[in-house]
Amino acid sequence: MSLVAVDFFVSNSTTRTPIQGVIAKIISRDGTLPLTQAETDASGRAAFLLPADHPLQVRFYKVHITFRNPLLFTPKEAGPNVFGVEGHRVADPVPTDPRLCCAYGYFRSATGAPAAHVDIYFTALFKPLVLDGDLVLTERAALRTDGSGYGQINLLRSGTYAVSIQGYQDNTREIYVPDAANVNLPDLLAPVVQSVAFVPEGPFALRTGQDLPVAVKVVASDGRILAGSAPADVRWSSSNEQVFAPLQAGGALTLRGLGKGSAELRAERLNPSQIRVQDSGIQGVPVTVRVS
Repeated sequence: MSLVAVDFFVSNSTTRTPIQGVIAKIISRDGTLPLTQAETDASGRAAFLLPADHPLQVRFYKVHITFRNPLLFTPKEAGPNVFGVEGHRVADPVPTDPRLCCAYGYFRSATGAPAAHVDIYFTALFKPLVLDGDLVLTERAALRTDGSGYGQINLLRSGTYAVSIQGYQDNTREIYVPDAANVNLPDLLAPVVQSVAFVPEGPFALRTGQDLPVAVKVVASDGRILAGSAPADVRWSSSNEQVFAPLQAGGALTLRGLGKGSAELRAERLNPSQIRVQDSGIQGVPVTVRVS
């Protein structure tokens, strides 16, 4: 039995861009015998060597993406055996009430499996208020994840809530709901610094011995804008301390020119306990600083 090359190219059905990290599982045509699997690369390609003229099926899996499974195919000796596959991104939920923000997301267990039928409790920390003539009570609300580990709940925009998760009642988290139509619930529960922006934008130029105040906007993954240069959450540094030094005082960020040359202004998160896989780090840095 000869083997032939078989390629599957997975792309987003809306943007037509490749989808990386999709698991493609090759199974016998009757679905009883798993044969092999591969993960798509940056080009969306999952490559296999499979027996020619042997009827098979392939199934695709990735969190937040849906596929029309299974795809039935038969590798041909003469080829080419190239298949295009579309993945459909699950639409973000939007509440009908503009005063609300829909918090949604997926949860997994420590084994990577969906955390199904887990109860998550939300207790409002604000005092009773009147909203559009209606009294809002500070009672506890709850959501339960479904079989795929997915759950969603509508919360008041700009509200503050205490959140506890079934099995972790001793670890209550305080969340801040953004003034937005929706937000990823895991980002609310485990926020990190997501991006920084400068006004005006870099690169920056200054002279030796000069102090240059820099206005910076620091945004967390839960949508909050942190105060000033966020000294409790961000460590600012220079790639060459002989050229310039970033100074933080009272939440303000100042660049001090120390010597002629060029270096990068960098930023890193101060809390290393929030681990994110496939994390691109803080967006908006590094920025070039030139000292004359």
